[in-house]
Amino acid sequence: MAAFTVLHVISSLGTGGAEKMLVRLLPRLAPHGIRSVVVALGGDQTLQRELREQGVQVFDLGMTPGRLPTPAVIARLRRAVAGIRADVIHGWMYHGNLAASLARLFVTGSPAVIWAIHQTVYDLGREKQLTRAVIRACAALSRAPQAIVYVSNVSRQQHRELGFHDARAVDIANGIDVAEYVGGAAARAAARAQLGVPHDCRLVGHVARLHPMKDHTTLLAAAEILLARLGDCRFAVAGEGLSDSNPAFAELARRARADGRFLALGPRSDIARLMPAFDALCLSSAWGEAFPVVLLEAMSSGVLCAATDVGDCARIIGDTGATVAPRDPAALAAALEQLLAIDPAARAERGARARARIADNFSIDAVARAYARLYADVAPAGAHAVA
Repeated sequence: MAAFTVLHVISSLGTGGAEKMLVRLLPRLAPHGIRSVVVALGGDQTLQRELREQGVQVFDLGMTPGRLPTPAVIARLRRAVAGIRADVIHGWMYHGNLAASLARLFVTGSPAVIWAIHQTVYDLGREKQLTRAVIRACAALSRAPQAIVYVSNVSRQQHRELGFHDARAVDIANGIDVAEYVGGAAARAAARAQLGVPHDCRLVGHVARLHPMKDHTTLLAAAEILLARLGDCRFAVAGEGLSDSNPAFAELARRARADGRFLALGPRSDIARLMPAFDALCLSSAWGEAFPVVLLEAMSSGVLCAATDVGDCARIIGDTGATVAPRDPAALAAALEQLLAIDPAARAERGARARARIADNFSIDAVARAYARLYADVAPAGAHAVA
């Protein structure tokens, strides 16, 4: 089968939702006759090794996060892509979208450009100054790409209001392979043994890096409320910056600790193995989320979710869990308490419904098919057809 080449340009290859989505997507594109090449602007490159193990060619431009690209970075971009004959250039997130449009000047041929928006913007003023400038630049240039993909319905509406051209907007949600996640009694027991959590203890999980948008202040306030009410409850938090070795988080978490019932696990690469340990997963974000992959991961593991109503969280969870207003610790604690109060058999039944919901609506294979169709639709005449 002839190769149809897509050049992916992304801000970094850290462990965020969009970056993990890229890693999940590329192997599923290969059966459609699509060859993938990745350019990462800089920053965290944790997932680069995984892409290389997939056989994907990866270029790291070494750009300093939070800075404008220097002439040296632009020169590295030009050298990286000069020999690539791409049919489509796929930008990921704001900085990657602008860089994708720039890369079009340097690649061989006349590829189509698509942008992908993986964020919501509830208040532009909350964003960093450079990010605000990049968002405004994207809005001004948004008629240029052949398509703009939104992973979230809420995000599409918000960006339309920010001035993004909507005529070529396409909705493609995030997805995962449910088969990679296993729930049930055996997985639960193994995960709890690893964490040192008793079988009969009610455990709430939280997986997110330490960042203002994730609103750990609300999470910890909700934890304090819940731990005071439920003697047999613990919290486990995992993510970059969430460890006792980080003074900023240690001070933030101090009030919520109670007799070792608050576990700070730090960054983890084994979330799929740990997820079954949780009786409920909590997402406390105040803004920024579009289509959080962590909810897909938890629900695929049969874990019930309580989340703030940001992005498409309510759409993902449906009637299997709960959504509450952002920045309301009491409401978040109450939602978690209700989920934990469900008897184990009923919780397992609802967890099975949650897993089925993800399999039926948000599978990675369906996402790959949607992208393959989009690439074929926007690619210039003469590009190889996609199977």
